[in-house]
Amino acid sequence: MSTDHPDLAAIAALHRGDTARIDAIARRLARGAGLLGYRTEGVLRGYLLWSRGAGGAPEIERLYVAPGWRRRGIEERLRRRLPQLS
Repeated sequence: MSTDHPDLAAIAALHRGDTARIDAIARRLARGAGLLGYRTEGVLRGYLLWSRGAGGAPEIERLYVAPGWRRRGIEERLRRRLPQLS
């Protein structure tokens, strides 16, 4: 796993033991995918991995919210920030 991205360790903490998922995210980040994180109390609670699709529009590749933080609007907040990247 590459540790170049500053949020990768926090993502690994969300997915404890799922090295395949963490490695896949690290590869996508190394290839230029973007990452939006949602933090509360300084802790990553959710993230959105995105890349540029056809015509340069941002496309969601992966969206994750920690189980204890679901149903609080975090997914919607992350999705709303995506168009601002266009």
